[in-house]
Amino acid sequence: MVSGVNLPAAQLQISMGIPMHRIRDIRQLYGVAPKGSSEIDFEMLKPEANQLQRMPRPKGHVVAVLTAENPDAGFKSSSGVLQELNFRSSNNVWGYFSVSSAGGLQEFADSQFGHIFAYGEDRGESRKNMIVALKELSIRGDFRTTVEYRIKLLELKVFKENTITTGWLDSLISNKLTAERPDGTLAVICGAVTKVHIESEACWAEYKHILDKVFGIDFIYENVRYSFTVARSLWTVWTLYLNGGRTMVGARPLANPTYFTLRESEGVWGEEPDIRNIGPALAFQLELGRLSTSRSARLARYRPAIVQAHSIHVPPAKFNNNGS
Repeated sequence: MVSGVNLPAAQLQISMGIPMHRIRDIRQLYGVAPKGSSEIDFEMLKPEANQLQRMPRPKGHVVAVLTAENPDAGFKSSSGVLQELNFRSSNNVWGYFSVSSAGGLQEFADSQFGHIFAYGEDRGESRKNMIVALKELSIRGDFRTTVEYRIKLLELKVFKENTITTGWLDSLISNKLTAERPDGTLAVICGAVTKVHIESEACWAEYKHILDKVFGIDFIYENVRYSFTVARSLWTVWTLYLNGGRTMVGARPLANPTYFTLRESEGVWGEEPDIRNIGPALAFQLELGRLSTSRSARLARYRPAIVQAHSIHVPPAKFNNNGS
């Protein structure tokens, strides 16, 4: 926008073998006939160059920025699921995003997931257009962004007067500059409602899980893995589904830790086998994220691994009291 040249289109034409002095946008940038084919002195070395063409000059100002970083944690990259992204372009503001609603950012991807461009005839106008665009931008997701922090930067007096230096941002980070936050009373009220809503939803989910009548059962018997889908038909009757087959089994506990089971079958006479000690023969699926042993022992050595997040190698978090 500053040069008036469509860069992607110009790159495509150059890759096709078209000389730069034959590209329309390039010719307009240097002030020569758009449909002509005359040579252009790009370095302005010839004496007659100032008479036949003009030196390219920028038109207006453009600012662009948007990353998934946490300003409160030293601008560390964050990742997660994106629930909503709402951005409205205008004549002076437009944007490009690499993710959409119901998408997400993985921990190994670049934190720059979008770019917003604000154009203005001068620096102040483009800055104001960017502030309006950032305030109207709506991003809801599991990751933090720098939208509020950048609004704060754009509204600072030193940025308005353009008296910033290369160490200016570092000084703001060391001074722990924070973005504008809501009123404290409103913040704690919203926090309390959010936490009680989350706990209430968890209780409802647990209550619904108690009332579940269909279960998935996996275990291994004689080196064969079985995956049953079991539905509770009556209080003591279960319906088992496996490989397209179905059978109904009645089961009720006895005084000792055994179960009396009755399986449906066709016939005039049947035996009642007494199955004992089947429990130890059933091996349940192991959890890959859990260390377990069949012996009574203590952990003699634990060597933690180094994890990688956004090209940064960091040690894993310390264990909590519950071992997680």
